Amino acid sequence: MREGLFSVIMPTFNRAELLPRAMDSVFKQDYRPIQLVVVDDGSSDDTTAVVESWKNKNAADGFELIYHKQENAGAGAA
Repeated sequence: MREGLFSVIMPTFNRAELLPRAMDSVFKQDYRPIQLVVVDDGSSDDTTAVVESWKNKNAADGFELIYHKQENAGAGAA
C-alpha cells in the first residue's frame, strides 16, 4: 500500500451512462495518490466497455483505476 493512498469504492449495476460523470468526479480531485475501485455487480449493459474506454483516456500519475466484475449479488455484496 502506498503512503497516503486514498481509495474510493464505486459499486455499479447497469448504469453505464452515469459512470463517466461519476469517475470524472473522482479523477478531478486534487488529492493524490488516489485509487478508484469500480465494482460491477453483474451488469448486462456496456459497463465494462465504458470503464475500459474511460481508463484508456484518463491515465495519470497518482491515479489508479481498478475494475472488478462479479456475478450479481446485490448492492451489499458489491
